[in-house]
Amino acid sequence: MREFLKSQIVQFVLAAIVLLLLLFTLFRKATWEQIVEALVVTPLWVLLALCLAQLGGLFINGLRWWLLLPKKGFPLKRALSIHFKSSFLGAVLPSSSGQDIIKALYMGSEVGVSQSWAITWVFKLTGFVASFFLSFLSLILLGKNIFNLQGLLYFVVGAFFLLLVLIWVSFNKMLSKQVRSIVQKFLPPKSLQKIMNLREAVFVFRNRRFDLIVTLLVAIFQQVFLLICSTLVIYGVSGKWLPIQVFAFYPLVEILVSLAPLTPGGIGLRESMHAVAYQSMGLSLSQIQVMTILSLVFSLTKLVGILSLFDRVKKSNT
Repeated sequence: MREFLKSQIVQFVLAAIVLLLLLFTLFRKATWEQIVEALVVTPLWVLLALCLAQLGGLFINGLRWWLLLPKKGFPLKRALSIHFKSSFLGAVLPSSSGQDIIKALYMGSEVGVSQSWAITWVFKLTGFVASFFLSFLSLILLGKNIFNLQGLLYFVVGAFFLLLVLIWVSFNKMLSKQVRSIVQKFLPPKSLQKIMNLREAVFVFRNRRFDLIVTLLVAIFQQVFLLICSTLVIYGVSGKWLPIQVFAFYPLVEILVSLAPLTPGGIGLRESMHAVAYQSMGLSLSQIQVMTILSLVFSLTKLVGILSLFDRVKKSNT
């Protein structure tokens, strides 16, 4: 527990440094009067759009996770309860994948460790496919109308290709057998057995193709819903209607935040990359400042989950 707390302290310190650098870069030339004026002219419905994105996105994400769970013994209400708890507890873990780790650990005692992590793996893969798909289509639609996107488009195509290879490897039995014959020479039997158990748990989804297709469709719907809400927020703050740009850049930001375990919940890192995207979209400095403030306020609300962490530490010491 002490080692865990030390690692979390490091993560929070790193998050604080990233946030301070971001805030210094954005607000060093701004006065409080300018910031307040920019916030005052922001319509109230922008806050409603942010609330809708937070709560609606959380619900749809929980529904997508529930679709991958075993059909017996897991009603939707119970699955959503676990999902909501994990979303808050996961806010203290590095990267935006913290809640998925919490859910995997929580479900391990009920469905088995291997199946729990297999569900988490498939859940992340379907999310990545949806994000890359929407970003790729949007980048093609943008073309070179705004600025040179050729390099970014090549990156997305390459990353998406690697993701497809990863999916193919995950569900290919013949290839996994060949990999096993190589890996077993270097891993101890106990570790190898855990990997094989996880492999078999992932292979179960080969017989659940309908569930995989529905989960992928729900993932795409979730992404579209969140991106429309983000487009509305940007429109409310800047008066610019930029749906294609949002669909192109936002999914990539979330993928990078998910893969980079640097700050709790990706706070600070997400806002920094968004600020770069906003600049490319042509938003003014004051508008980027407002977007950053709104994002940080709603992101920091998730850190309520830290109370559960300290509560557990207190109970373990008594």
